[in-house]
Amino acid sequence: MNPLIILAGPTATGKSETAVELAETLNTEIISADSMQVYKHFDIGTAKPSAELRARVKHHLIDSLEPHEEFTAHDFKQRAETIIHGLHQKSRIPVLAGGTGLYLKVLMENFECGEAADPELRNRIRKEIKLKGPEAMHAELVKVDPVGAERIKPTDPSRIERALTVFYQTGNPLSQYHEKDSHTFRNYDVHLFVLTMDRTRLYEAVNKRVDQMIKKGWLGEVRDLQDQGIPETCKPFQGIGYAQLNKVIKHQMDLEDAVEDIKRETRRYAKRQITWFKKSPGAQTIEVGPKETPRTLKTQILAKLSGTISAVAALSVLALFLVFPVAKSWAGQMQDAARYLKYKKPKAACEALKPLVSNEANTPQGIRAGFLMGRCLSKQKKYKEATTYFQKSLTALPELEDYTRLELAKINLALGSAKSAFEETSYLLQNFPQSRIIPQAEQLRARALHGLGQTEQAIFFLEEAIARLTGKKAESDFAQFIPELILQAGRLQETEKLPSRAYLNYRKIFVEHPNHESAKVAEKALKRIVRSQALKPPSLTERELNKRVSRLFKSARYKEALRELNAYKNEMGNRKLPVEWYFNMAKAYNGVRKRQLVVSILKEFIKIYPNHGKLQQARFKIGRTLWNLGHDGEAKKYFRKVLETTSKNSWKATSRFYLGRLHENSKQYDPAKKYYSELLAMGGSSSYLEKAAWRLGWIAFRTKNFGEGIKQFQKNIERWPGTIWTAKNLFWLAKLNELSGKKLEALKTFATLLEQFPYTYYGVRAEEKVILLKQELPANTVPRMIKTGFTSPGESPKGLNRSLTEQENFHYTRAITLSEMGLYDEARLEARKAVSTLRKNLSGVLWASDLYIKSRAYPEAMRVLYMYRDYKQPAGEKDLPVAFWKNFFPLAYFDLIKKPAAAYSVDPFFVDGLIRQESLFDDDIVSPAGARGLMQIMPETGRRLYSAGKGDTSYDPETLFDARVNVSLGIKFLGQLTERFGNKGMYLLISYNAGPHVLEKWLKRFAHIRDEDVFIESIPYPETRGYVKRVMRNYGIYRRLYSDAASRQENNRVF
Repeated sequence: MNPLIILAGPTATGKSETAVELAETLNTEIISADSMQVYKHFDIGTAKPSAELRARVKHHLIDSLEPHEEFTAHDFKQRAETIIHGLHQKSRIPVLAGGTGLYLKVLMENFECGEAADPELRNRIRKEIKLKGPEAMHAELVKVDPVGAERIKPTDPSRIERALTVFYQTGNPLSQYHEKDSHTFRNYDVHLFVLTMDRTRLYEAVNKRVDQMIKKGWLGEVRDLQDQGIPETCKPFQGIGYAQLNKVIKHQMDLEDAVEDIKRETRRYAKRQITWFKKSPGAQTIEVGPKETPRTLKTQILAKLSGTISAVAALSVLALFLVFPVAKSWAGQMQDAARYLKYKKPKAACEALKPLVSNEANTPQGIRAGFLMGRCLSKQKKYKEATTYFQKSLTALPELEDYTRLELAKINLALGSAKSAFEETSYLLQNFPQSRIIPQAEQLRARALHGLGQTEQAIFFLEEAIARLTGKKAESDFAQFIPELILQAGRLQETEKLPSRAYLNYRKIFVEHPNHESAKVAEKALKRIVRSQALKPPSLTERELNKRVSRLFKSARYKEALRELNAYKNEMGNRKLPVEWYFNMAKAYNGVRKRQLVVSILKEFIKIYPNHGKLQQARFKIGRTLWNLGHDGEAKKYFRKVLETTSKNSWKATSRFYLGRLHENSKQYDPAKKYYSELLAMGGSSSYLEKAAWRLGWIAFRTKNFGEGIKQFQKNIERWPGTIWTAKNLFWLAKLNELSGKKLEALKTFATLLEQFPYTYYGVRAEEKVILLKQELPANTVPRMIKTGFTSPGESPKGLNRSLTEQENFHYTRAITLSEMGLYDEARLEARKAVSTLRKNLSGVLWASDLYIKSRAYPEAMRVLYMYRDYKQPAGEKDLPVAFWKNFFPLAYFDLIKKPAAAYSVDPFFVDGLIRQESLFDDDIVSPAGARGLMQIMPETGRRLYSAGKGDTSYDPETLFDARVNVSLGIKFLGQLTERFGNKGMYLLISYNAGPHVLEKWLKRFAHIRDEDVFIESIPYPETRGYVKRVMRNYGIYRRLYSDAASRQENNRVF
């Protein structure tokens, strides 16, 4: 039988922490056996495992139900057995942890009364108990089940209700079912461990725990639950502590008396738990001594397990768990193999796959592993063995037939069988026109034809493919392969003595694809043809130059752009340079930080083209650059020139805004207000209107004219309701009220902001402020409607609301298959095609983002959700369901984050929030500046982090694309920043984005600013200011979505 570990014991003995230690060692998951923790919102009083523990190990049956839902021991058994079965399927030993004895009993033993109660009958009996009282109904129970009635107190309505329900529903007394209990463990090899503690120490632990719960804000939690409209009659409100604190809120009991009553009732409950578990057959006792820790308790449990024969038979030798984790699931093994293949380690990939292909060859997972094994062997040039696997895949894995035929074609070419390769690729292209590997098949077919001596035909097919894949109806997914096809055509043309045609293809790559890896090859080929043909190559046309330079800019290759722009100038001689040349030069100079030259080149443009349509654009760019250089006076002249000479309102609005900012920057507040007010008087739809209006309020705040600031922010809110700037105005209106001593008014405004814009940076900050102000203000002054957490979210659509078309299903099936095999790059392309024809309504974007996330196509998931969120407008965000936000803020790579985050004392939610901003969870991304991977680490920074303290010279910048390496190094860097600047989120983010030296400079410059919100608004770099806000928002939303309310109440500071 399959093993099942159960960790039980009285409350306050450390079950949760020990269970996590045990589950981590066994690489498994935890199932909660607690009748109260299963309910949402009831967090502090039910002692739910902390956010940190739940981040380390997955927990089931916590936060699973709404407070009004019924949940019986029968329900628990059904759900728990489903989870246990799933874990056994993954070769994992489930760990059950909890103190609800009845739940454990019905699961372990053949407990026949576990059938579900009739809800109508149960409600009727419940109403009778409420009407007649529990004592009267207990007397009725004595008549029908005297044996059972002896075991139940007349003051226990829940157990009376259960016993009467069983009798009236089945016709048999509950005690009769107890007598029938077989005490035979069902289906599982159960290992029950009961944590026990000296009675005196246990009671001390209980008392201490209750005090800690009160300190965490238990009373506030009960008040919040009432504010949310959760009825007092629901089951979790009847739990120990909630009933007493409810009376405190109603002024029916003093807090001090309530706390003592909670301690007394909890001690009694612990005593009952001890009695219950002592009777459990097969229980092994673990004494929790004064010096025991969760880790030492885990070691004791594993030691007891190591000698258990049944566990050894079920999963090899359990004693190995002391050293090795449980073997990975088949999906984990394949994903490891795919990762090794991606990073060119085929031998390691083969080793990862051997258990699957040898032990499960004919299972679905074994067949998929066989396809991967074929790739591994092919990479090692073991073509005969690889062919065997691929031939089997042709029939056993029909959903990937085109992928298999491509692999066979590669092998045939490698073995010199061009004819077979041509036949495979021709079959693929003819029978799978919707395939996502069409470009690769075209390349292989051309190589096969060349091998057959049919080079002209190969060139024809390539040129036809290039035209088709770049035409009006071309798919963007194929664009990445176009340079390779062009390069291949050029090479074949050279072999056919067609240098002029080859030259044109190489030139096309040089101009249109300068950042592709084939560009260097093309450039060398161009030089070779020029030398061999004694040609003078024609200069780039103006259009070609602009196209090439614009693409160089995308990869931040500013120095190369400057060289080519200057070469073009030299070729032009005394001829007039084109307009775009000046603006490209200005952009290139700005990219290499030569801002004074930006000013010079644009001044030259104005001199050459005094009446050109881009004149105002040039003046504006000069003004912005001079401001960045610190030449505010000169900058003002250019902005004034724009204002005085333009006839377009857009330029008038822009120049007025920047003139206001320049004066504000130099603390000339009156002229700043004048320009902002003039801009507002213009009206219209300029994006600068709301910015100017907010800055008027900000000036009032900075000059301590709080009354004027309050009026301005209120005016802004009335003029532009429901925009993203509404959230910012609400936040600073609340801040001004708070600083003016109007704390209750501030609380109400923060609460309004939280309710209307909960998923913005300011909404996240507002939640923190609401929590703090509710603690500061007297309880009787806080309106009951003031809430924290989620506003009432909308309902999630149930699926796509329609069947998939044949084409959608074709790509969907392949995306899922490839994802489960760890082939995420291929899965990503299939997922894109699968969702391309969907309507982008709520059900459509949720379905699409689900598929993208399964395919690790996180950027695509983000983009489709971004589009829908923008469609809803800021005011409509709050109505989107939680499922939308969990897809929008996924726990991506969380299994890779947890351990290094714990090692460097960095919150894993903070890391996920940072990665979301840095890379949108794209592990292959490279920034224009060259930063790589998930946490966007520069190669030299990676080298320093990788080699620090080890003298390791094996570092390869390419390893930064390995998610494990990137995350580990990025968290290490955050740990170093934490040691240097302390655990302050905004300091870490400024350092991470702009550099530690910049933070040190700003800490000196803004040493007088104590308010963190003011500090962030004062960050001089707009990019860094926005970055800090976005990551802080991400972090706050991650904690709100995935951590328990108790943790948020206790550690509510995103800062």
